[in-house]
Amino acid sequence: MSESRLIVEDLREPPPGFLSGDLGGEALHRAFGAAGIENFEVGYLRVWRDASPVAVAPYQRYMALALFEDAVGD
Repeated sequence: MSESRLIVEDLREPPPGFLSGDLGGEALHRAFGAAGIENFEVGYLRVWRDASPVAVAPYQRYMALALFEDAVGD
């Protein structure tokens, strides 16, 4: 059995054609990311196997600690 090499790439924007044909596809994800919601980050993990992309998973990171620090002060 031959081994496959997996590489995970962290993207700041959805890759071209992301969820093409879906209402929640690339255009929606780009617009959401461009909205610039404070303390909220959107990214995409793209997995490659032997130089071919095999999966893309969106993620969202809400930085609650920054909000807590703002609320209680320094």
